[in-house]
Order: sequence, then C-alpha cells, then structure tokens
Amino acid sequence: MPDTLVLRDFTLIDGTGRAPTAGASVVVEEGHIVAVEGNRRRPAGARVIEGRGRWLLPGLWDTHMHHVFSGGGFVWSEEFADQQRQWSWRGCLRSGVTSVVSVGDDKEIILSARAREADGSLLAPRVFASGTIFTAPGGHPCSTILHGHASHFRGLAIEVDDPIDGRDRLRRLVDDDDVDLVKVVYSTIPGDGPRLRRDVLDAVVAEAHRCGRPIVAHVSTAAEAAEAVEAGVDGLEHMVLEGDDLLDALFATMAERGVLWTPTLSLFDRMAHDLDMSYVRGHRPEGFVSGKVLRSIEEWAARGVRPPPGAPVPPWERTVEFAGRAHAAGVRLALGTDAGMTAVFHGLAVHRELELLVRAGLTPGGALSAATAVAASKVGGSARLGTVEVGKEADLLLLRDDPLADIRNTRSIDLVVKRGMPYNPDDLTIE
Repeated sequence: MPDTLVLRDFTLIDGTGRAPTAGASVVVEEGHIVAVEGNRRRPAGARVIEGRGRWLLPGLWDTHMHHVFSGGGFVWSEEFADQQRQWSWRGCLRSGVTSVVSVGDDKEIILSARAREADGSLLAPRVFASGTIFTAPGGHPCSTILHGHASHFRGLAIEVDDPIDGRDRLRRLVDDDDVDLVKVVYSTIPGDGPRLRRDVLDAVVAEAHRCGRPIVAHVSTAAEAAEAVEAGVDGLEHMVLEGDDLLDALFATMAERGVLWTPTLSLFDRMAHDLDMSYVRGHRPEGFVSGKVLRSIEEWAARGVRPPPGAPVPPWERTVEFAGRAHAAGVRLALGTDAGMTAVFHGLAVHRELELLVRAGLTPGGALSAATAVAASKVGGSARLGTVEVGKEADLLLLRDDPLADIRNTRSIDLVVKRGMPYNPDDLTIE
C-alpha cells in the first residue's frame, strides 16, 4: 500500500458525537490517522480517494459474536469447517465491520485468528476475544448449544463450582492466552439449568479486575442482571424480558456506574420470526453468506416444529422496548448481535442491529456510537479505535448515502479501510 492515503472531500462523522463536518480530509500514514482537516492538495506519492460529498465514519464493531458458529442451522458438520470461518470473516469486512469481539469460541481457533489477523496473514476484522466462557457445571452453553456438538467446539466453556478454582483458572487464561476480556454465564435460561454460584461470580469478577481485564456477564432475567451488576461486572450481555420495577432501579445503577449493556436485539428479532424463511431472505444475504449456510437454515426451518395454534408466543420483541428504556435511563448500549447463531449472520447482522437500536429510540448517531466509540470502550480500546481522530488507527467506512438521515444507509458501502488498507466490498463477495 502507499505510504500515505488521503480521503478527500468527505462528510465526516467522526464518532465523537460532534456534528458532521462537510468537506473534510483524513490523512493516513502507516495505518494511523495523522491529520483530520479541510480539503488539502494531493501530497506527492499519496493515494487519494475523492469523496465528492460521500460519507466517512469509523469502522463498525460487533461486540458479541461467536466465530466458530456459522449462522447456519447446526445441521451439518460442514457448517463448522475452516472454509466457512473464512467466509464469515469476509462477510464481516464486506459489511464494514472492522472489529469483532468474540465472547465464547473454540479457544485455539479464535486466538489463532487474532494472531494471524494482527500479523497480516489472515483476511479478517480485528479480533478481540474472551477465549472461553466461565459457567456452572452443566450450565449454558455446556448443556445447551454444546449438547451433541461438543466435538466442534474445543475449550468453549470452563465449568467452575469453587471460588478458588475460578480465580486460578481465570488467572491462567489471562497469563497464558492474554485474553482481551472475560465472560461469565450467570443464567439458568433456558429452563432451570445450573447457574454459577454467587461466591464464584464474585471471585471471578474480582480476579478479572486484578488482572486488568473487563468482565461481562450473560444474563437472562432482571434479577440475574441486578446481581451481576452488584458483583461488579463491567457489562451485561443480552436484554431481558421481564422485571419492570427491578429494571428501573437496575438501569439507574448501571448508568451511575458506567456499566454497559449489549442487548443483542438481532438474536431476539430472529427468535421472534423463528423458522420463517421469508424473514431470512429479507436480510438479502446473497453475497454475504455462503450457500451452504443458507441451505442449512432452510433444512433447519423444514425440520423445525412450529407451536400449535393458540400457543403462547414468547414476547421477544419486548427486548427492543427494554433496550429503549435502558437508553432513556442513561445506560450506554454497545452494539453486539450474537452473530453465528442461526440466521444471525456475521457482518450483515450489524446493520439489522443498528436498525433495531433506532427502533428502540436511539438516534441514528446514537446507534452509530454504539457500533463505534462505545463498542471500542467495551474492550478498553478507546485510546486507539472507535473514532476518527488524529493518532487513532485507521479503521474507516465510506458510504454513498447519509446514515444520519436513514440508518439503513449503512448498507451503502463503497469502501472499507482496516489498519489503513482499503478494501473494495465487491472483492469480498461470497458465493
């Protein structure tokens, strides 16, 4: 790549919350932003990309994803093959997603991907990873997602039932694997499965902070969320469906303490349309998702058992309402999708999540902040990523249309820049 890249004459949304700047230029050298200014002349030897009024913003993030899951129906072993994982990475980049946070994966696979992306040998977004999940013996995901599929997901979960063991294993995870964050499952859902003991949760949270790592908790009820916040977690994963009175107090505490919530509305939106292939096709997945994954979802839908007429319908759509209430109470929301779950597609789901955040009551600018500046803060990356400012690393997204006028315009991608390297989305098409 050239020593200098100049993105000239763009309308800049820098991610800081400032109003857009028309006629802005961004100068990139050796993968870092060295100038953000008005239009400038072409420096000798630089590659210049003319904006002509197009829109420039930070690269998008997905802060809750699972790379070893393909987004398919968990039907065929080919869904978990290396080729599918390569396509998932391409789907992220083609969608303008330049950073992802893995919150539970085959540890060897995700840490290898993190290292190979960093050294330039893997075409992928930046990878931040928790490595493995801390859960109770027999708790989620061991008795749920892994049931019948354990051979595909080595080291996805650490089962602990003792505070000292939890502290020791967390310290080894940080020392040996240098994980970027820690994730615990503090939930009995689905059903009434085992949940991590509270004293184990307290011990793991304290040890994560001693090791200088943020820690997030998968929760399913307002009571679990309140206990996790009381224990000192830095973030919650998945929006809950009940607990109106408790949630109001919880939101106030989270806002006061700066605890993030990653609601994964895309997951619940898909669950509200379970087994509905017209919903899947409405995401326009062609070119972003492999044919094998799409055929797997069709098989999953064909095999699925639909509820009988008149059966209660879980109110999954209320997660949007509750996410809006959290935002209105001052809770910072980070964008995460649970990509890898059935029909929650890597990269593509980020655009759906943005739309759902706006539906929840965020402005388009607020939703973009959840996908950029707030997202970077979730893994302590704010000093180098998440905004377009001098000194930051150059992860950028070029759009044809104004995302502040209509959040759906984040799909109008003309170019993706990661680590200062431009990528044409048409070159990342998946067949």
